[in-house]
Amino acid sequence: MHQLIASPYNGMFLIARPGSKGGMRIPRTLYDELASIAESNSPLPAWLLDHARTAWKVDLAGAVMRDAVLVRPETRLGYGRATYEINKGCNFNCEHCYLAERKFEGLPWPDKTRLLHLLRDAGVLWLQFTGGEPVIDRDFVDAYTLAHRSGMLGEGAWGEH
Repeated sequence: MHQLIASPYNGMFLIARPGSKGGMRIPRTLYDELASIAESNSPLPAWLLDHARTAWKVDLAGAVMRDAVLVRPETRLGYGRATYEINKGCNFNCEHCYLAERKFEGLPWPDKTRLLHLLRDAGVLWLQFTGGEPVIDRDFVDAYTLAHRSGMLGEGAWGEH
């Protein structure tokens, strides 16, 4: 699983580490360098090793690009953030709740997968799951895992950002 994500974001390029705050803005030339070796067994560039050590206290020496860095391609749409209301269901377990019971009405898994791929292909880097109550959705863990493997970072109450 990737340790870092290199991604276009709102006209610039970023490197982020899932589960960590902060990131690194890089010029196009460095993004292009990473993209050119993304699927290879090449070692990580020295500048990236240094930054990972300094910013996140992680030593990636000996790691290879294809395993350590997910390089997300530029997209025509270039969206940076999205919110996905995964369901309208609720367990009515909040102390402040005043709503009447609502139907669950979440998408079936194939449609959730399609939606997450559309978000990835649109360039979404930060994805927030909402709902009624997102974690009671039967597919929440699988959806969150797919989003993470696709290079989207969680945001808000159910994410790492």
